[in-house]
Amino acid sequence: MSNYRQLYSGLKPKEISYSKEDNVLIVRSNNFPVSDPKKAFVEALEEFPVTNTFHTYNTGTKVHIDCIIGDEVSFGCNCTIGGAGFGYDKDENGHNKRIPHLGDVVVQDYVTIHNSVNIDRGTTGSTIIGKYTAIDSLVHVGHNAQIGSNCLISAGAVIGGSAEVGNNTFVGCNAFVKQKVKIGNNCTIGAGAVVTKDVPDGETWVGIPAKKI
Repeated sequence: MSNYRQLYSGLKPKEISYSKEDNVLIVRSNNFPVSDPKKAFVEALEEFPVTNTFHTYNTGTKVHIDCIIGDEVSFGCNCTIGGAGFGYDKDENGHNKRIPHLGDVVVQDYVTIHNSVNIDRGTTGSTIIGKYTAIDSLVHVGHNAQIGSNCLISAGAVIGGSAEVGNNTFVGCNAFVKQKVKIGNNCTIGAGAVVTKDVPDGETWVGIPAKKI
């Protein structure tokens, strides 16, 4: 595999992506035909150093050095902000192989994060928490997820990787939002709901699987 950091001066991880449909690795808008795009993507990311340095607060909360934290952000005890996400591929022997996570977490202004919350950093981009959002204890936010402004995410909720939650949306206790699902603005997700489909603006969904009421 070519060393893309040598081919492209100043290359950043976020400038690399892939397409399964076209069987290409995409580097700065240039396509490289490959037989296994995801494998090529992982190998390209492995050319970059992985930083695992955290700032540790006296509350036990750890924030990765690359994270961007806004003004007036409040953290509870024993949170982890910017740890590596749960992303794996198979090696040539069929064994699980961790995908490097080289992105960050952006926590915007006036966010409140309670105790024992985990927010994973992005694979190459950012996991984003919008302004004035409050996240209750024991919540997990997966890599590359985006939570909008002024949201309430209740205790025990899980927001899957690359999921999106719109502005002014409420997610109830122990709800699960599947990876890559999009929830609109001004929505309500009931306690314990399992959201497997996109939710339009202004709707209330409950149940397993979650449905509109």
